[in-house]
Amino acid sequence: MLFLSTRRMRTIERILAAALHTGSELNSRRKMEYKLYVGNLAYDVSELDLQELFAQAGAVKSIALIKDKYSGQPKGFAFIEMENQAAMENAIATLNGREFKSRPLAVSVARPREERRDFGGGNRRGGGNFSGPRKHKAGTNRRPY
Repeated sequence: MLFLSTRRMRTIERILAAALHTGSELNSRRKMEYKLYVGNLAYDVSELDLQELFAQAGAVKSIALIKDKYSGQPKGFAFIEMENQAAMENAIATLNGREFKSRPLAVSVARPREERRDFGGGNRRGGGNFSGPRKHKAGTNRRPY
């Protein structure tokens, strides 16, 4: 009898679902999200400003204004989730290219997030002139004067 952890079972179920149903179940879940990418934002734009602007096109579900993790300043783009397909299409049609705080907005359907390459944890030590482990005790490999 084969015993698998719950995590592995879920992974296997996802793989089988994708293979058997050609991803229809997974794709329908993705299609239910009506996310927009909004680019070329001014750096002084707040989430409230975006809420007011996109509420003109339809019901806004959520707003994610992307900020730098070290400085906390906005990076100039955001992701906005609309309530339905009609609101999303209306937002793209009415707001793409529109001037907002003296900058033309770039509004489009958000693409799915790509998986990042795993660089591994490993040893990140580098540089210097270290060519391997020391062959002698510290101080004994020096030249006598």
